[in-house]
Amino acid sequence: MKVLIWSQHLLGTGHLQRAARLADALAARGHGVTVANGGPAPATAPTAWRRVDLAPIRAADAAFDGLVDADGAPVGEALWARRREVLADLAATAPDVVVIEMFPFGRRAFARELAPLLEGWRHRRRRPRLVVSLRDVLVDKRKPGRADEVAGRVERWFDRVLVHADPRLITLDATFPASRRIAARLRYTGYVAPALAPPAAAGRGVVVSAGGGGVGRALFVAAVEAARRLDGACGPWTLIGGRELPENAWAALDRHAPPEVRMLRAVEDLPAVLAGAAVSVSQAGYNTVAEAMALARPMVLVPFAAGDETEQTRRAEAVASIGAARLLCEPALDGAALAAAVRERAATPFPAFRLDVRGARRSAVALEDLVEGRA
Repeated sequence: MKVLIWSQHLLGTGHLQRAARLADALAARGHGVTVANGGPAPATAPTAWRRVDLAPIRAADAAFDGLVDADGAPVGEALWARRREVLADLAATAPDVVVIEMFPFGRRAFARELAPLLEGWRHRRRRPRLVVSLRDVLVDKRKPGRADEVAGRVERWFDRVLVHADPRLITLDATFPASRRIAARLRYTGYVAPALAPPAAAGRGVVVSAGGGGVGRALFVAAVEAARRLDGACGPWTLIGGRELPENAWAALDRHAPPEVRMLRAVEDLPAVLAGAAVSVSQAGYNTVAEAMALARPMVLVPFAAGDETEQTRRAEAVASIGAARLLCEPALDGAALAAAVRERAATPFPAFRLDVRGARRSAVALEDLVEGRA
């Protein structure tokens, strides 16, 4: 197959990482894959598939208060026009299947570049199969009628909605009230995460991470204080700042960290670090939670909840409900609270639950079935 994937990250790179894992799985099965990346481009380029970087757009701040370009200026019509032109060229390559990440469930502002493509495909005699790639949890839609509007767009444009979740942990209806309306199009794939197995040996120490780190400063400040309070009682601590944490904030953390805290600016393989830990402390992002659960690492989750963000809180609540994590809300976050939560998790066995992390391969198979008419 010829596959086109549209992915847009606004804050952090989790969305692009999930799209890349899906592209890897498709390429491994012999398909040609192009990923249209709408956010800031990572430094490394893929080898098994092609990435086309659109003119980048990102969130203006952690509250998602507007969109800005690479220079921090508000996004203008000229930038949107450049992006539409590149997407039109990609559409002209006649893909067999087009995967759109999040839209129309999220990324509403990007309808101005996606709706013309989707509407154009809708009226073609021979068109690609159109698929939504959706994470496990959505941000709550508080505006009346919004869920029905989204369901209507799914019915109008899309053949499938691949939900990258394990329905034993959480189902789409928990955060999307109109899910029954589109039930015939829904397919659960499992989480898109590496195929990991719990280590045979017990872990030691604490790993603190916050995705790209752009909104993780408060967590890291509390972690430095918690490590000082525990004074080695739970083993050594490792703080992974992420490439988006400002350099001055990282330098301040480094100056105040006690000797038993190892400070890493970034790591290429977070699961390898988590595998040796006794406790994972994070903000409840999709990728980190899936990896820690696959490795059976007890968690302390401090979900990012600025503005109207509810995604990470909902995910953290689901994980805590099965006994795999302790939930600590941001307003209650300080060194003492985090130290107490880490001490408790270090002494609590991980539950028998094993998360389904076969989402990348199963998504690839689902796309094959859809294109070849087996679905």
